[in-house]
Amino acid sequence: MDKVFKSIFEGVRNDLQSTLQAYKSNTINDSTKPVSLKSSGTQEIDFDLDANGNYHYEIEQYGAGVTINISCTINSPDAIFSATVNSSDGGGGHWDNITIGQAVICNISTSFWHKTKVTVDIHSSIPSTHGHATIIYSY
Repeated sequence: MDKVFKSIFEGVRNDLQSTLQAYKSNTINDSTKPVSLKSSGTQEIDFDLDANGNYHYEIEQYGAGVTINISCTINSPDAIFSATVNSSDGGGGHWDNITIGQAVICNISTSFWHKTKVTVDIHSSIPSTHGHATIIYSY
């Protein structure tokens, strides 16, 4: 999961840097129109559930004030899940009774001024196993 979130936040920062460089070098055709960051992708994630069926992840990254839209589908194991996603700058959500193949959708707000902390907690009815999910994101 670390690789996925780092990749998303790196994309946000790279897009912001490219936009600022374009403004600086006057290579944006119409400077009266706001330029927004727009990107999307799909990433596969793996996670390991502990003896209690829990998985915890957190990351603190700079997000340039954008809102990241996320859809996540758990592909395995065949169990019942609950999940909580939280952003220190707003957004996220909590879901219960998630089954494999069911998508959960949330927005993660970030700050332009400081790093944003994102936490993900997953609980499964099956403990001590490996999980796999697909994340589709856009910003």
